[in-house]
Amino acid sequence: TLNNNNNNEQRNNDAYDLMISYSWSDMDLAHKISDYLTANKHYNVWIDRDKMHGSIIDSMASAIESSNTILMCMSETYKRSENCKAEAEYARKRKRCIIPLMMREKYDPDGWLGFICGQKLYIDFTQSEFETAM
Repeated sequence: TLNNNNNNEQRNNDAYDLMISYSWSDMDLAHKISDYLTANKHYNVWIDRDKMHGSIIDSMASAIESSNTILMCMSETYKRSENCKAEAEYARKRKRCIIPLMMREKYDPDGWLGFICGQKLYIDFTQSEFETAM
């Protein structure tokens, strides 16, 4: 589960506590997570709700640079998305805290996604009730 310290010194003046990185096939659950974290945990969350306009790469980079922690919504469609891969790699390069979220039952990340997730613990939204996972 996620707990909010809301400690401004810890946040390094980042504009957002969290950025949610997801593929469009996981949009409904990603938006539900964002809404819950905003309403119930009082996090300031960046999430792309309307498909980014202008330079997608610039928008993604700005969101990552302005966020303290990245919630990475893992699924096969996330792994296949070049934009998701770019977000994850840039977040790693910028040394952001990455918290993987399991979005699909029995999904086992491999390839570049498995490499980035490594041995990180993840939050599983497939085995628990939503409120329990949160």
